[in-house]
Amino acid sequence: MLRKRAGMLSIVFVIISLIPFFITLFPDFYSDYLFLISVVSYFVAIIFALMAYNGIWKTAAIALLVIITVTLIGFYAFMGIFWNQP
Repeated sequence: MLRKRAGMLSIVFVIISLIPFFITLFPDFYSDYLFLISVVSYFVAIIFALMAYNGIWKTAAIALLVIITVTLIGFYAFMGIFWNQP
């Protein structure tokens, strides 16, 4: 039963991992656990995506994880190249 819903749960955990980045728009509202919540829920999403049966939910979950991973790597690469001052 869990493997049937694992792709959907993966997408839910990806959304949970993205929520703290939007909450930081209100700096006094949020605590120091931003990074921990994001990373843990992202890894849980990866595990659920890999456990899921082949289907639309697994494809969507893995595509979403790849897009977010490439975006984050690209952002930090861009920031390291252009915003790094000697």
